[in-house]
Amino acid sequence: MNPMQFVLVLKARWRLIAAIIVGGIVLSLLWVALVPRTYSATAQVLVNVRQSSSVSVDGDPTVTAQLQPDYLSTQVDVIRSNRVGVAAVKRLKMLDDADSMQAYRESGSTAEPEIFFAQQLSGGLKVVPSSSSRVISIIYSSRNPQLAAAVANAYADAYRDISVDLQREPERQATAWYDRSVADLGNRLTQAQATLSRRRAELGLTATNEAGGDADDARLLALAQQLAGAQGAQSVQNARAAGGALPDALSSPVIQSLQTDIARAEAQRRQLSTFAGPNNVDYRQLTNQLATLRSELAKQRAIVAQAAAASSAQSNAASQQLRGAVDAQRSRVIASQRSRGEITALEQNVTNLKTTYEQLVAKQAQSTLLGASNQSNILLLSPATKPTAPAGLPDALKIIVVALLATIIGIVAALALEFLDQRLRTPEDAEIWLGIPNLGGVRGIEAPRQRLLGHVPTHYLPKPSQEGVA
Repeated sequence: MNPMQFVLVLKARWRLIAAIIVGGIVLSLLWVALVPRTYSATAQVLVNVRQSSSVSVDGDPTVTAQLQPDYLSTQVDVIRSNRVGVAAVKRLKMLDDADSMQAYRESGSTAEPEIFFAQQLSGGLKVVPSSSSRVISIIYSSRNPQLAAAVANAYADAYRDISVDLQREPERQATAWYDRSVADLGNRLTQAQATLSRRRAELGLTATNEAGGDADDARLLALAQQLAGAQGAQSVQNARAAGGALPDALSSPVIQSLQTDIARAEAQRRQLSTFAGPNNVDYRQLTNQLATLRSELAKQRAIVAQAAAASSAQSNAASQQLRGAVDAQRSRVIASQRSRGEITALEQNVTNLKTTYEQLVAKQAQSTLLGASNQSNILLLSPATKPTAPAGLPDALKIIVVALLATIIGIVAALALEFLDQRLRTPEDAEIWLGIPNLGGVRGIEAPRQRLLGHVPTHYLPKPSQEGVA
């Protein structure tokens, strides 16, 4: 279909198109007149990132969770929840309104009044998060512009209050747990301190005694060194006693003097024996003198041997005494180390319990403060105001849009009817559909005045065919 044919179709079916346009305008006027007007009010809230609220060496996972892409979607679901709706109902004081309660009783609903009103309000609620910021728009639509603004603000305030409650509830639960844990740990710390004091008293240990463990170790080392020296001396004395104290005898001046006298007397007796017999008075006197000197020498040697034996016995006794002192000191050191180890373990237990107790008390104090805090990361960016114009398109624009749509529908209907009932509207249509060449045509009927003058315009005369000319 060329543009000329399109224009001819519209010209032929202009009445249908006009009827559809008029009908659409009439319907739009009825729509504007009869359909109630709806007003929309918008309150905007800003969702900030909540600061860290816990004491942890690994950091607070809440901040990371708030940076996730689904965080704003979760907040949208929270705003749409019945909990926020019930809070908004309470803010609007709908339970105290006689008309609202009468409507609730007439509805026959089995739900609680606040749940019923929250579900009724949710029908006009629309929550739209921003795609490029942390702003959420709370939109409420109602036939009453003042009610629309009031409900939007009530939902914004209720959402802020519920977010505070959602933040405080875990902290309150944590506070209750901290209270129980602190009380239990305090009892354990008291018992551990009492056990430490009792064991110190039983073991007779004080701070001075506990610090004196190094002195006991030093004394044990000194006694061990003395014992080693005494055992060395004991070995020497035992060897001297076992050998008859020969070195002492050799070094004794008395024995040396006696040995010299004996040697001199023997020399004299040998010299005398060369010319005197054994019965010689001098010979016998020298013999008796030698016997006396030898007896004295044996006596002196016996005295030296007894002295060496006495020294050996004394050395053995000293070594035995030192050995007993070392054993006693070693037992004392072992007992002291055992006692100090037990006390150290008890002190470490007390220290650990005290450190844990202090940490729990600090967390308990912080959790208590957070549980009582009214701070929220939700800020009311812009409250809703009473709308001055209804939502949607203006009335004139509605009529214009409907007229345009009716025009399009009319044109489409005309084209559809034309395709169902195709007519030959131009000579070209006859050539196309019938295959007959156009020999001529009557363009119009002569005007009455021209007929009277006998004048026939040339453009009304049929054109001669090409075949006749030929």
